[in-house]
Amino acid sequence: MSNPNDKSGVGRIAYFTFDEYLDSDKFDAIYDVFSKEGVLKGSFDRYAESTKGKKGTAEVDSEFLKEIESWRELLAKKHRTSQSRSVYLRVELCSAEDR
Repeated sequence: MSNPNDKSGVGRIAYFTFDEYLDSDKFDAIYDVFSKEGVLKGSFDRYAESTKGKKGTAEVDSEFLKEIESWRELLAKKHRTSQSRSVYLRVELCSAEDR
C-alpha cells in the first residue's frame, strides 16, 4: 500500500510499516521477491518488469544519467569559477611582483 501523501516522483510502489512484517502473507510476498532465492529464481526481474512504467517510476539508466549530467554541470561551474579566481590571482601576483 502506497502512502497517499507521497508525490508521484517518489516512486514508491509499496509501503509497509514494521508491524506489517508480522503478517506472514505480507512477509512472504516481500521475501519471495527480494530474497536471494527469489532473485535467483527471477522473481525480482518479474516484479521490476511488472512495475515498469508505473507513475512515479523511471528507468535506472535514465535517472542515473540525469544524476551524472547534474554532477557534470556542477563540476563545470565550479571549474569555471575556480579558473576565473586563478587567473585573477595570477594577475594580482604578477602585478605585485612588478612593483
